[in-house]
Amino acid sequence: MGSLKLALLAALWCGRGSDVPAEAGTAAGLPASIQWGPLDLSTADGHAFQNMQQIHEVIQRIYYSQEPAASFKTTWDEVTRSLRMLMEMARVVPALRLAAGMELYHWFYFMWRNGTVPKAEVDDESIELSAEMLWGSLQSAGCFPEDEAAEQSQSGAALRRFMEQGCHITWQQLVM
Repeated sequence: MGSLKLALLAALWCGRGSDVPAEAGTAAGLPASIQWGPLDLSTADGHAFQNMQQIHEVIQRIYYSQEPAASFKTTWDEVTRSLRMLMEMARVVPALRLAAGMELYHWFYFMWRNGTVPKAEVDDESIELSAEMLWGSLQSAGCFPEDEAAEQSQSGAALRRFMEQGCHITWQQLVM
């Protein structure tokens, strides 16, 4: 597992983070996908859950690898920097906001003792950043009805859209 993990890390975290042009601030100005390490993440609306799943699986493989504590700390520091970079990318790429928020919440709810063991202290900064990303995900997914009267007249369609956009899952995570 060690050499496979090192190869994965080399591809993941060696400065290949983002191909998003700095001037890309609108959906029209974004490329169809962004390379984040070995992952090809979609910038298209409706792909937030797919992006989240891909990112989570990679980080989970790293977290559960059998590395000694010293090399895990180095590795986890790189994961931490890369997740912060993902969060910055998510500020201009709405399809990455759910992934950034969920991963910050999942892996950084607690502070890390010496970079190797979670300690019983909430990481307020990561939780605040996670909430910001999840809130942005709700906004970009269209989880807030613009016209309440129109939504009430088509309540079945509104509920279906709310569920299809994953609003129920994102709200739940944001509240926690």
